[in-house]
Amino acid sequence: MTGAHGSNVQAIGFEHQDGHTQSCLHKGYVSTETVIQIMDDFGETIEQTTVVVLDNASCHTSHAFKACVERWAARGLLVYHLPPYSPELNS
Repeated sequence: MTGAHGSNVQAIGFEHQDGHTQSCLHKGYVSTETVIQIMDDFGETIEQTTVVVLDNASCHTSHAFKACVERWAARGLLVYHLPPYSPELNS
């Protein structure tokens, strides 16, 4: 898992408040479409309002991704992007 391109395997995960984790493994490049599908699938599993915290990777900020945010919010899946630079998170 050394990068976002090629034949590497990418791990994409969600951690619930109770400590339960849910993960998805994806081989190769993680595109916007991949992230949208993963968010759609995750949105089908939630039972209460849920916040997903994301960095500002291009697949998290693309027009296609942003076009889905309102649909996810209607399901109770809210998206929060970290600020571009967060020194308070460096501990």
